[in-house]
Amino acid sequence: MQPTRLLLVEDSPDVAQLTQEYLEMKGGYKVDTVAHVSDFWSQVAAEDYDALLLDYNLPDGNGLEILEKLTDQGIKTPAIMITGRGDERVAAKTVQAGAADYVIKTGNYLDTLPEVLTRVIERARLKRALAEAERRHRDLFEQASDGILVCDGQGAILDANPALCRWLDFSLKELAGQSMARLLASEQTEDVRALCENLAAEGSLFYEAVYRRRDGSTLPVEVSARLVAARGPNHPAFTQFFVRNITRRKEMGAENARLFQDLQRSLEALQTAQAQLVRVARLTAVGELAAGIAHQINNPLTTIIADAQLLLKSISPAHPGHASASAIYQAGWRAQRVIQRLLNFSRPDEGQFIPTSVNETIIDSLDLIGAHIQRGGIELQINLAPDLPYVPASSHQLEEVWINLLMNARDALAENRPGLITLMSRLGDDRETVEVQVADNGRGISEANLDQIFTPFFTTKGEERGNGLGLSVCQSVVQNHGGHIAFNSKPGRGTTFLVKLPLVRKSENGGTYEQ
Repeated sequence: MQPTRLLLVEDSPDVAQLTQEYLEMKGGYKVDTVAHVSDFWSQVAAEDYDALLLDYNLPDGNGLEILEKLTDQGIKTPAIMITGRGDERVAAKTVQAGAADYVIKTGNYLDTLPEVLTRVIERARLKRALAEAERRHRDLFEQASDGILVCDGQGAILDANPALCRWLDFSLKELAGQSMARLLASEQTEDVRALCENLAAEGSLFYEAVYRRRDGSTLPVEVSARLVAARGPNHPAFTQFFVRNITRRKEMGAENARLFQDLQRSLEALQTAQAQLVRVARLTAVGELAAGIAHQINNPLTTIIADAQLLLKSISPAHPGHASASAIYQAGWRAQRVIQRLLNFSRPDEGQFIPTSVNETIIDSLDLIGAHIQRGGIELQINLAPDLPYVPASSHQLEEVWINLLMNARDALAENRPGLITLMSRLGDDRETVEVQVADNGRGISEANLDQIFTPFFTTKGEERGNGLGLSVCQSVVQNHGGHIAFNSKPGRGTTFLVKLPLVRKSENGGTYEQ
């Protein structure tokens, strides 16, 4: 065990020797002695001591001067003043000057000196330990990556660490003495009193809050609050708030929520696409079935037409049955023409663009659906301009456009007034396009649906009457022909579609137009 090292400043050699021998004889002490103040400073600079023993009166100064200089230089070694004057006033002055204790030279003062040394050195050790603990605490406080806030029982700010000040862009000087309500977002300032009351009751709390920066922006935080009990009148109760910045967590939560919503939308889109594929497959199957039925009907129609033709040749025009045979013959041809159109329509399109009469494609489409449209008293007005120039097109695809537009017009008619559909063709004003217009006097298109009518599978008819592909197919076909399809609709008054097909194929985008 290392001995306790002492430095004795004493100008009397006899007293110095006596004190040195007495302490070392007691054991556990190693005493160095000096007689002058100048020697004291050189010795203190050269060695580390556990305590200093200072004589009050010295040849080149006094112990008070040494104490004051020790304080000025920040030397923490505890000093004990040894004075031969039994004046309590002098003793008090030495303590005020920084002495850890004092001893008055009396007959038995050496007997009390070891006890005083032990007390002073232990107190100095505890003081150093406390200072070191406070230093470590302060280092942790100031270097912590999380924010730390210290408030009194009423919520007034006593201290805040650099991390919290940096987050909020406030200095400690600006925050000290302020209510912690200053840090909270405006909608939370009324919660400070309730928070203090809950802390007093519970002792600790864990919660989320929103703090407010200098510029008014907000900072989401997670707070762990702990009430520290009072330790006497000089150490009242206070509250520590450990604050964690959870901005990134909130952003990740929002991002995860967005990704979840995107996933939900993707799943819904996938389910919609699957349903659409099923519907397309069903439509394809129906088309194939219709083509098969048409083919089967075509064979007996050929027999009917042939037999009616033979019957007409075998009887004279004056015969009573001649008119009936002629009606059978004509009806058979009309039925066969419709069947042929249906077969042509159901065949795969080879996508060949050849000079095509737009009017002929319209007439062929009317052969298929004209009677269906006019059923129920719907008036169909047709005005086809003669001698229109041919356009480069696929006749099959154009027929599909006219059929879809006409069927849409029929479905849009209102039930409370006579239905009217007009179909016309003409040469465009620029004489570079052939225009086809399909108009109805139906319900019109609502403003909310104007931007969606060309969207695949969008329909307002319900699944029983529509699949939402008609107008999308029309737009795709017309654009593929380098043309343009536009519409004008007025709710309650009807809708007009205008298709422009170029005499020389080019590409345009669809849109609306004003009549």
